Amino acid sequence: MIVQPTDNVETGWTNKAEIFRAEDLEGNDMSDNDIDSQYDDDPNNDIGGTPDTPEDNMVTDDGKDGDGDGVTDEDDEDPVE
Repeated sequence: MIVQPTDNVETGWTNKAEIFRAEDLEGNDMSDNDIDSQYDDDPNNDIGGTPDTPEDNMVTDDGKDGDGDGVTDEDDEDPVE
């Protein structure tokens, strides 16, 4: 992690983490079971997840706005401020 100086203590930092694989308790790959994410190790190709917006932590969509609510969030990389 690289922490950069900021004067804005409320929104000056954004913490990001990328989920690249999911396993069950027995170690079986469960990555294809997530309906709104395509797991990979690229933190720059995930739409949605803008902190403190309706798309932040949206888990009921398919990552492509399949329900037409205007919210798009691929959940394998969600930043937090």
